[in-house]
Amino acid sequence: MVAATAFALTAAAPAALAKVTDAEKAANAEAMATGQMMYRYDQAAWHSTDALLAQINPADYPDLAGWVVEPQGDDSLLVTYFGRRDGPRYAIVRFVMRGSTVVEGGLVPKDADASLSPLANRLADARDAAAARFAQEKLGFCTKGTGNSVILPPEDDGPVRAYLMSSPVTAGVFPLGGHYRFDIDKDGKVASWRPFLNSCMLIDSRPDGEMEKKTAFYVSHLLDPQPTEIHYFVRYNVPVDMAIIMPDEDVWLLGIDGFTNPKTGEIALP
Repeated sequence: MVAATAFALTAAAPAALAKVTDAEKAANAEAMATGQMMYRYDQAAWHSTDALLAQINPADYPDLAGWVVEPQGDDSLLVTYFGRRDGPRYAIVRFVMRGSTVVEGGLVPKDADASLSPLANRLADARDAAAARFAQEKLGFCTKGTGNSVILPPEDDGPVRAYLMSSPVTAGVFPLGGHYRFDIDKDGKVASWRPFLNSCMLIDSRPDGEMEKKTAFYVSHLLDPQPTEIHYFVRYNVPVDMAIIMPDEDVWLLGIDGFTNPKTGEIALP
């Protein structure tokens, strides 16, 4: 894939003529909520990794195999770093996270129950299934860094949503392309999968680069009639607004506090 940088504009995108449908509004609201959730889970994993490295040397734990993030029924998330050799996965380190802050946790005591919950095992299995399909389809990332993953728990009896994504490798530059979603059913099989962009694109928000005299990025999206969760996930990771142009010339302005559709002036908060 060839990386390309989106055009950055100083003015707000012009209002389009097409009417935003109720279905598009509903899909956009769902995408925004999912993008926020992805951001929360990613931040919990990222900052708990810093805490992990402050406590252990991963080289001393050759069985360390990955991590899983679970909801706790409040605003906190449980991040478990687990090991696996020949038997079941077992917890090595656990942290309770609230936002980017470690609330409690550390090494799991030797006399404590180190087994993973059924949900944690299902999420870890989903990540493995997504990675296997990623390799089978010969997919690729847009950056040379180690790929990132965010695995979201199922809603009711729905699928696990497993996202395998390109990682940022330069401060202030975030990939918009090279991200994939895999829906994993209750049997652990990939029910469907999709890319979110047909090429690579990098959002360069460095103040001394393209954004020195700009206020927003202006990008086209051809695969959906409204923004996706990846648009919102990326928006929460970069300090600039994004204007997304849809195939029917519908325009959505994504800000950190919600979106504006310039045709109606409608604003929705996360």
